[in-house]
Amino acid sequence: MEENKQEDNSAAPKVDIREYKDLGGLSDKKLNFGLWIVEHKNLFRRILITLLLIIGGVSWSYTIYGFSYYFAIGQYDDEKIVNDLLAINTIEHNYLVDLSAQDLIYSPVQILKTTSDKYDLIVQIQNPNKNHWASIEYCWTLNEKEITCGEDFILSEETKHILGLSQDFTNRPSGIKLTFKNVDWQRINKHKFSDWENYKNERINFQVNDISFQAGQTSGLSDKINLNTLNFTFDNNTPYNYWEVDLNIFLHRGSAIISVNKYRLEEFMSKESREVDMTWVGTTSGVTEIKIIPSVNILKDEIYIDYDGGIGEEK
Repeated sequence: MEENKQEDNSAAPKVDIREYKDLGGLSDKKLNFGLWIVEHKNLFRRILITLLLIIGGVSWSYTIYGFSYYFAIGQYDDEKIVNDLLAINTIEHNYLVDLSAQDLIYSPVQILKTTSDKYDLIVQIQNPNKNHWASIEYCWTLNEKEITCGEDFILSEETKHILGLSQDFTNRPSGIKLTFKNVDWQRINKHKFSDWENYKNERINFQVNDISFQAGQTSGLSDKINLNTLNFTFDNNTPYNYWEVDLNIFLHRGSAIISVNKYRLEEFMSKESREVDMTWVGTTSGVTEIKIIPSVNILKDEIYIDYDGGIGEEK
């Protein structure tokens, strides 16, 4: 029996895997690749573990380096950035303050008697702003009631006076105020006026010469009223022609203003010298100084006479 069995085994056909054909379409190449994968799976596992260890090592190294760098250097850099930001905020605040104009500074009202029922009103105003000038609308008021109103201007860092001449009062008034109805601040354009001081000095280059003053009681011009007389020469040393130039006139006794007046020069040409003769009511005596101050808004184009072929405002 055993011999017959052995004979049967020897008689069985040998199977070659390359000749195997799967009815589902699995080829011998796919079988060989699968066998190769199975045989080398331990190698693949080791490669995968090695890659994960490398990635983890790099990540932890970068993390440890980052924390070490921050504690050693980065936190000090952060403090510096914070301090720089605070400094920038300070600069921005100062810049904003520079952009906005500070209020005008003005003195109490000074009242000068000219005749029995007329008084001159004076207020000194000061513009503390370097980069702003202002157009002003104002009113003189008494007990909150408007007496008279007017308009004026003030250039940057300028000190000037607002005058209310020959106001009628039965008795010397008290409680008079100067009320600013509107102050229109305008910033000086640095691109247009890169050298503001030179621009201003070139256009307000006037000169007063040959001042002569006689007080009213010695003038001899009238037996009934006393008239002060003032004579002077006013020179336009600028290269510009002006439609009008206002002059504010102050008579001083020491440091005190004792009399004021105004005068307007019309069509005042470049290099012109104009003789001025003026009188006003008063018995002013003891005058120690006379100030004649021009008032002309050089920032307004319409004040300049621009003749074709002549000298006018630069265009």
